Amino acid sequence: MNAPKVSVVTVCYHAVDTIEKTILSVVHQTYQNIEYIVIDGGSKDGTVDIVSKYRDRIAYFVSERDKGIYDAMNKAIQVATGDWINFMNAGDLFATDHTIDDIFGQAADYTGQDVIYGDTLYNYNGSPITYKAKPLSTLDYRMAFCHQSSYVRTALMKASGFELRYRFVADYAFFHHLYSTGHSFHYIPMVMTIYSLEGGFSHSNILKMMREEHLISQKRDLKWFGHLLYTYQSFLLHRFITPGMLNKLRKLFTFS
Repeated sequence: MNAPKVSVVTVCYHAVDTIEKTILSVVHQTYQNIEYIVIDGGSKDGTVDIVSKYRDRIAYFVSERDKGIYDAMNKAIQVATGDWINFMNAGDLFATDHTIDDIFGQAADYTGQDVIYGDTLYNYNGSPITYKAKPLSTLDYRMAFCHQSSYVRTALMKASGFELRYRFVADYAFFHHLYSTGHSFHYIPMVMTIYSLEGGFSHSNILKMMREEHLISQKRDLKWFGHLLYTYQSFLLHRFITPGMLNKLRKLFTFS
């Protein structure tokens, strides 16, 4: 079976401190059939200079102003030629150098599947937290998995792209639509991505993100109310508890 082409996309803007480690995470993948696409929002901080160092490993690169992260992602979707597409944005990393090989290598057969997804290691100021993907029914209310830990049929993404009316959770709107219309999701129990929580786009705008989630889900039942409380509790935790305090709490409640 021929190895499917995987389009890996990195969108960035003023990411001079994080872009290189993400690029290296992509170009060091052992999987051979990767198309790497980098979309920059017109950075003036040296990001473009770093990207240029790896130009021979990048299939498509553009640096120009855009309307935000999802507009940049839509640009990548338009030029992607892979069978599957993954978004690994500035600051985020593949869990290992063989992550894509583990998913698509060894004659893996995903016939009939539209989305492949797995688990994520969240990095909150150096404090790693493993986030296991939630049951798909979670998509009724919010994201069930980290977007970076997912691979979508490129044809599906080209058919709709991301809705720019959602500034914070257009990815949730996309997956919510696929789930609601009966598309197939395949879970692989492995950590696929190391995702940086600190300073993330959605993390820094979590209350606005919650509002958009509720507009998309249209749920107003007890589960929705529970999700609202859970999300607001997470917001308070990240807002007021430092990584040092979090580590002390873990040690306090960890028993050997």
